[in-house]
Amino acid sequence: MTDAAPPADATSADNGGQPQGPGFRIVAQYVKDLSFENPKAPDSLRVDGKPAIDMGVEMNAAGRQDGLFEVELRLSIKATTDAMTVFNV
Repeated sequence: MTDAAPPADATSADNGGQPQGPGFRIVAQYVKDLSFENPKAPDSLRVDGKPAIDMGVEMNAAGRQDGLFEVELRLSIKATTDAMTVFNV
């Protein structure tokens, strides 16, 4: 990716010379907080059967005064059995 935006009249040979639609680019990204919890290790990894896995996705976006958008993406994954939590990310 480049930092320069394409000109307004940019065309693509792939779509028959038609103008390209809107696009996006990632200016910066970082991981604010990352944790992996395995509360009863190593016993939690020796479970019989398959644990139930719950996954959560949460996204928030906010416009900024400089015309850019800040997007916050939260992911959570939890594996449990009837008796215990296997892991939590």
